[in-house]
Amino acid sequence: MPKFYLCDTGLIRRFSWAGDGSLFENAVYSAIRGQGAVNYYQKKSCVEIDFILNENVAYEIKLTAEEKNLRRLTTLCNELGLTDYRVIARKFSQLENVTYGFML
Repeated sequence: MPKFYLCDTGLIRRFSWAGDGSLFENAVYSAIRGQGAVNYYQKKSCVEIDFILNENVAYEIKLTAEEKNLRRLTTLCNELGLTDYRVIARKFSQLENVTYGFML
């Protein structure tokens, strides 16, 4: 199933049942789409990377970053030959390679 994003998260909230995670992912997309080509990656096993920016930087979007998210992202990026990757989180985390939405 293809993913789609809207420019206004307020409209999403008003006219759908989108949860906070979907809204946060949509907001991150809005923040990075002007920085270049944004792609999505998914294996047949349904393991995914939410965004790959300019075929260089991988972003996994989570409300709360956990160690397992970073491990999964690291494994996928190693398979794809990507060396720059981050979990984008809304809530604070002490993990490395975590960035926050307001920093985009």
